[in-house]
Amino acid sequence: MTHKILAILLLLAAGQFTHVFAQQVFTEQGVSIDFSVASKPIAGEEAAVRFKITSANDGVPLSNLRPVAWIDRRESAQVSTTRQCRDKVQQFLQSSFTKRPTLDLNAYFVLALNNEANISVIDPISGFGGSKLYTLIPLKTPGEDWVITDNNKRVYVSMPQSNQIAVVDVPTWNVVANIDAGVKPTRVALQHDQRYLWVGTNDGVTVIDTVTAKQVAQIKTGAGPHEIVFNDDDSIAFVTNKAAGTVTLIDIRKLAAVSELKAGSKPIAVVFSSLSKSAYVANEDDGTIFAIGGPKRDVIAQIKTSRHTHAQHHARRPLRSRHQHGQEPRLHFRSFFESRGSHGAGWSRLGSDQLHEEFRLRSFSQYRIRDADQHRGPGERSARDEFSRGTKSAG
Repeated sequence: MTHKILAILLLLAAGQFTHVFAQQVFTEQGVSIDFSVASKPIAGEEAAVRFKITSANDGVPLSNLRPVAWIDRRESAQVSTTRQCRDKVQQFLQSSFTKRPTLDLNAYFVLALNNEANISVIDPISGFGGSKLYTLIPLKTPGEDWVITDNNKRVYVSMPQSNQIAVVDVPTWNVVANIDAGVKPTRVALQHDQRYLWVGTNDGVTVIDTVTAKQVAQIKTGAGPHEIVFNDDDSIAFVTNKAAGTVTLIDIRKLAAVSELKAGSKPIAVVFSSLSKSAYVANEDDGTIFAIGGPKRDVIAQIKTSRHTHAQHHARRPLRSRHQHGQEPRLHFRSFFESRGSHGAGWSRLGSDQLHEEFRLRSFSQYRIRDADQHRGPGERSARDEFSRGTKSAG
């Protein structure tokens, strides 16, 4: 079935797709493929290619498939036969430099935030001369934390040594702006609507408008380090203040702090549950989880956890500035993929001489590792991951 679907996709893309900006449905052997290009392709500009695989009988999406797809130039006016498509599929699966498609829709990149002042862009599928390094993105100073927009167009990187946020344009792999962000920016977080970028600093949080790439507010909070999360409608930001032992609630529309709640001695992680409409804050010292919600947005519950859970949360610390604490910050490994055929990337914080050759990353997952010598495998999750999964399930 897999090989047949591959042939169908190639046949659809290379043989019969005469109006590439229109939607087309191809059906064969009970499988229906809805193939479309979002807008008319123009040379030098990007186009979004999408396909949906469903059952031809009832329209139910087919699961447990790993489709791959290519677009290749048709050399003659005659429509390609199924046999020709199958032959091309076999050629493309060989990853040969001499027989490559016009467009490979399965390509993706892995990004490594290095200990040096740069980001490595790796092409894990193809390489040259034994290296899979595609390019290096230079930064003003080493990066500490980063976040990507939902459309995979921008990456925002905090740089504590230069007190700025670097804005990386993904299609060109260039830094297009360096935005002043306050003293020692570390943690970064994007709202769900992507309008504001929030940055944890020594003085509280800095808010940056992603449209204008300018700072719009600096809001004082308790002493950090900070973790930041938002409720579903982006009306409230929850900011943990570890050293102060509090959580600051900020009205996003007014860009002003509205309350500061006590949340144990060392609040270290925070998540928001869409089901319970509450934020859950984990405390490092005793493992207590504080639930913040209700009409008054106050502490509505304190959940005692076992000693084992306490140990897990104690092991998970926020990223630290190497200069503040005299040691390398805790490392993190993150990946993002919309689909196998999307323009995706994975993230890791490792020295450029410590990159791993294998980048089999799971979709929408986050892993943390203690140092470059202890590479956490895809089956291992950090305390924060377990905390996030647990609260989403419980909420």
